[in-house]
This record gives sequence, C-alpha cells and structure tokens, in this order.
Amino acid sequence: MTSFELTPDGLLRAYAGGMFPMAERRDDPELYLFDPEVRGIIPLEGFHVPRPLPRRVPAAPFDLRAHSPLPARTDAGAPADLYICASQDWMDYLQARGRIDTTTRIDLLGNRLVIIAPRGEGFALTLQPDTDIGAAFEGRFALGDPDHVPAGIYARQALRSLGWWPALAARLAPASDVRSALVWVERGECAAGIVYATDVASSRGVVVVAAIPDSLHAPIRYPAALVNHRSTPSARRWLDTLRSAAARAVFRRHGLTLLTAPE
Repeated sequence: MTSFELTPDGLLRAYAGGMFPMAERRDDPELYLFDPEVRGIIPLEGFHVPRPLPRRVPAAPFDLRAHSPLPARTDAGAPADLYICASQDWMDYLQARGRIDTTTRIDLLGNRLVIIAPRGEGFALTLQPDTDIGAAFEGRFALGDPDHVPAGIYARQALRSLGWWPALAARLAPASDVRSALVWVERGECAAGIVYATDVASSRGVVVVAAIPDSLHAPIRYPAALVNHRSTPSARRWLDTLRSAAARAVFRRHGLTLLTAPE
C-alpha cells in the first residue's frame, strides 16, 4: 500500500476520476482512496427505450437501495411497493409493524458464505475450533459491518461458532457493504475476509480458502414481500416475475439458491 500526501489538487483529481477518500473506521486517523467497482452502468450511446416499456412500467421512477436503514425507511412510509432484503430479522421487523402484506411474503433465494484471500495469496485453513486462526494469515480481516450488514452478521455468527471471534476481533476491517469487503481483499488491503459465494463468482482477484457450512450461522435467506397497502397489480406482477422461469435461470447462473417453486 502506497502512502502519499493528499493535496487539494490531488483530491479534486481523485473525485474527477471516481475515487474518494475514506477511513476504514471512525477512529482511524488514516485515509485511503477507494475506487468503487463500476456496476450497473447503461451505455447511453445508441441506447433507446423500447416502445412497449412505458406501457409495462409505470411512470414512477425505480428507487433501488442497499442500506441498513432501509427497513426503518419502509416503516416510516417510504413509497416502496416491493421489499427484498438479505435478512429475515429485517423482514420480521416490518411484519411485526404491520408494514408488509404477509400473504405475499416468500423466501425467494438463499446464499452461502466463503472465506477468501487475494489471488495468489491463499492459505491452508481447517474450519475447526482448535485452529489457530490468528496465525493462519497476517493482516486485516474484511467483512460486512457485523452491526449493520447482513453478510457481516452471518459472518460474526460463524466466527463465534468456531470460537475464532476473540482472535480476530482486533483485526477486523468492517465494511459498509459486502462488496466493499470483497474489493479490499482483491486489492490486498486485507489478507482475508468473508463474503457471499455469489460475490466471488464475479471476481478474478480472490481465491476461496474455505466454504463455511450453513450450520455455523443462521440460514441465509432473501425474503420478499409486497409493502402493505401497496399491493397493486403492477407490484404483484413484479413479484411474480421474480419467481418466473426466466428470473430463476438468472439467479441460478449467478450462484444463488432457489427457494421457491416457479410461477
């Protein structure tokens, strides 16, 4: 990792190049430049909206977010029609508050956790309580923030089940989302980490050190449900689409576990 003085001109150049400074922890005096992976960008050159699309999709814009306050926003009345998350607890919270249509709630998909290392820097690891995890690698251990991010919550459960949490607690690099944890390991900023198996499938910069058995943590499920009083025909069609054969083929191709029967 290269250290340098961040000047105002350098900061402006970083922003112009899509990079931004951020500390790994609130109390960390050091700043790092992060270059997020570009995803979901539509090439506008030659792009056109098909004629049937306006008839199929209402004029209201989509609002896709991935952030832990989302259940609270939905609870507060955010204009959402369909709610999908990676946490049963979040969905249970909204259900207890009467915010979802319980007749539409389904467990849509499942996932798995894996321990990763930078490509070319893998190490032998046995998932046993007597393994000296502290000596297995040098450096930081990346994971989603275990206080907020579902992947991090599952990871903490697994590490505690193995008895490894005390040895790793001081070496953790909690990320705001699991994709950031993956990037930190890809770049070698962290020597190891825990992410979803589906994240690894799209990365060429990491290797899987070990697959974490489902028995070490709560089941990883992606529940979906329509928001209460928003169960419009259009919203129901979207939920049905997620259970269609076409959608299931996409989910399967990306390594997700299918938990519902096709519509």
